[in-house]
Amino acid sequence: MSRPTEDIALSYRDNLTYINKADKIKLTNEIEEFNKKAEPLRELVGKVNRMLGALNNEQKLIIKTYYMYEPKWNYVSSVYMQVYNEPRTINQLKNIRDKAMQIMLDVINV
Repeated sequence: MSRPTEDIALSYRDNLTYINKADKIKLTNEIEEFNKKAEPLRELVGKVNRMLGALNNEQKLIIKTYYMYEPKWNYVSSVYMQVYNEPRTINQLKNIRDKAMQIMLDVINV
């Protein structure tokens, strides 16, 4: 066996312990950093969930479809028709949306 190979083989455990400890410290710091960044996002998700929880299913469908999937009223109308099997005009959908937005504002301003 050559000398460099022997040195590596003999110091492998010490180096492995050092590397593992350094990696663990680095990963622990990264997890802490990511948790700090995630906390405001968790708070926002909680607010959105509280707002959506105050709505009835019809209002939720309209809000989620328009604001989270496709901001086109023709698309919202077709989704509404598929779910409820009842046609609604775009103005009716907007009125339902407006009422839902007011409910959500009331929830967030409490």
